[in-house]
Amino acid sequence: MTIKTKKDRPAKLAGHTYCLTTGCGEIFVTINNDDDGPFEVFLRLGKAGGCSACTSEAVGRMASLAFRLGGTPRHVIKQLSGISCHQPAGIGDHKVLSCADAVATAVRMHTETEK
Repeated sequence: MTIKTKKDRPAKLAGHTYCLTTGCGEIFVTINNDDDGPFEVFLRLGKAGGCSACTSEAVGRMASLAFRLGGTPRHVIKQLSGISCHQPAGIGDHKVLSCADAVATAVRMHTETEK
């Protein structure tokens, strides 16, 4: 990945919101696109506060920064997939290991629906 100048945020973007179940509860991952693809990521973790909420916000900000600097969905997915916390949720292909893993899953789903 070549580091580029951070893109400015347009006044209006469109995207999708994905709801996934994590060990911390439901997480809503909103991914907005610009003309080049994913641009920013917002996370809302149910009614949680404290460390879970601030960590989720940090993961969303860092994923957004990666996209705004030229990173691809593949880069974000690779970095966040498989990160595990003490309380995973689901089984098999639907298992979500952590809130960060949920973001990777949402980015993967978003990329697949955009094709």
